[in-house]
Amino acid sequence: MIDRIDKLDSSNTNKSDGVTYWKGKKIISLEQWFKISRPNNSSNADTNRVKQGLEYFPNDYREMIFLLGVPDILVKDVNAWHKDYMNLMDYMQNQNLGKRKCRDCLLNPNNEGSYFGLYKFIANAIVTTKPTGIDANDKTTSYPCNIINFYSCPYNTEGKNEETITRKDLFSLNKVAEIVGRALSKALDIKGTRIIYKINFESNKVQEIDTFLYKDPNIKRVVEIKSTYKPVDHKFNEIMERIEKLSVITMKDLDDIFTILTDRQKLDAILEIGLDRRCLAHKEKLVEFFISIKSTLENKI
Repeated sequence: MIDRIDKLDSSNTNKSDGVTYWKGKKIISLEQWFKISRPNNSSNADTNRVKQGLEYFPNDYREMIFLLGVPDILVKDVNAWHKDYMNLMDYMQNQNLGKRKCRDCLLNPNNEGSYFGLYKFIANAIVTTKPTGIDANDKTTSYPCNIINFYSCPYNTEGKNEETITRKDLFSLNKVAEIVGRALSKALDIKGTRIIYKINFESNKVQEIDTFLYKDPNIKRVVEIKSTYKPVDHKFNEIMERIEKLSVITMKDLDDIFTILTDRQKLDAILEIGLDRRCLAHKEKLVEFFISIKSTLENKI
């Protein structure tokens, strides 16, 4: 613990965790820190004010703590300060930081309605197929999670049992849900004509265009979107084969989504056309994962 604290002045112990200094700098309330580091009646960062703020650490976490930005001359100092600040919040197991860390967890309630309920689908499967080592009557482990604090996570069981669901598993599965969810959304956009294909027979290429993001003067929209989006080029034979497979797959409601997730050929076709290029290499593993949990599930989307 001494190594992590580094220059901690423990002679002052009026805080609940005994920490009043960190890296030789005094810890003050977040409100006090804002008063020191932010200028009054200004929308721009003040160099002197930011410098003063770097002499202290606030006692609470805010993701956008330098809301007004950072003067160029102080970027290096602020980066070093911020690293120490995050180490302090981690050491104190700050609840707000704990909530932020939970953002990328499969069980986070903010994900509950996203991507056709895919997060809940996977969560139900995992709880069914792999023991958690947690009391089944403990309501704090239900989906969605109602703890939302990384430091109080009941799945923090790394190293106890390789057959037990861990916090690391839940973060990895969250990525799976996001990747497959994006693929399903893209397939649905193609079938709904948001995504269209322009064929150039001379070059033997197909251009994939998202009509919502692409600034085509012939496309009317209610809200103007500023975007750096560019159409994606594909080889003609490859993309047409994928679209042909997709055309026979029904995607009208959540029952259809469930059918796709539990049917090897349909899921393979959806992922083939819907996955980002960087994720295509993992397509087979994704298919195998969903097929492996198929037998444990009813339609729970």
